[in-house]
Amino acid sequence: MRKLVIQERDISVFVDLGEFGLLSADMIHSLYWSGKTIRACQNRLHLYASHGLVHVMSVDVANAGLNSKQGRQPYLYSLTPKGADIVEDTIGERPRRVLQKPLKAMTLRHRQEIVTVRLAWDSACNSERFESPTWIMEQDIRQRKRNMPVAPRLLYHVFGEGEARAVCRPDAACLSELQIKGQLVSLLTFWEIDRSTEGQKQIRAKSPGYEMLLKQRSYSEYFRLPAKCEVRVMFVCKSESRIREMQKQTLTPLLKASFRYTTLPEVQNANLFRDPIWQNNAGKRGRVIPP
Repeated sequence: MRKLVIQERDISVFVDLGEFGLLSADMIHSLYWSGKTIRACQNRLHLYASHGLVHVMSVDVANAGLNSKQGRQPYLYSLTPKGADIVEDTIGERPRRVLQKPLKAMTLRHRQEIVTVRLAWDSACNSERFESPTWIMEQDIRQRKRNMPVAPRLLYHVFGEGEARAVCRPDAACLSELQIKGQLVSLLTFWEIDRSTEGQKQIRAKSPGYEMLLKQRSYSEYFRLPAKCEVRVMFVCKSESRIREMQKQTLTPLLKASFRYTTLPEVQNANLFRDPIWQNNAGKRGRVIPP
């Protein structure tokens, strides 16, 4: 086994892995090995793995619903408890998102797309010189209470019982502080990363949960919000045709005001704040920051 001498950049990579939950080699390369080959980055990542500091997870192209012609089979990396120990010993704080064991292919792919959206949103905030958003990811859990067998996830809300039961389970949420026309605007965003695997019945089933979440402001239990805060539910879809499917549902006035739709390619390539990439339920496009 090759010797590993931990450097400052290694700690930064471990910190990010513990913050985002997982990252691809391409993501890590763009963050920390810019100007060098992807191979140099991959070699270092696999050295981490050989010392038990990161998990190396392969997205099974067939089982993840991907086209094998899209390119090389991607590898994703996450921090192990041993890697988290090094971070804690170095900076005095333990990373929040540490995998005990590798994830299944479908979960991996979904988490990767959530992180892709987060990186794009964070980058847009950085470009505008806004403060970094506060994020909650889908795997984040509540504090475990006594006699509770499993700690529930933060982003998991249940309203009512029986036939009136409604569930809201966003993929992620973030609180951003934006400067719009000289005014500070707080924007709470719930993210739904759609993989085109759900039918109309499943799409419609999301609405009652979000209706209750927004009406009851249940999100105030994990975000300290100002008196005035804009709330949006952003659906990131694979394609325009998928957006058309989602826009077929009948929404209440509250959800019409809150739901917005875009595609993953637009998230990756557009200016998230200044380009008109966010569609409402009628298909009208708008911007986060007006011109």
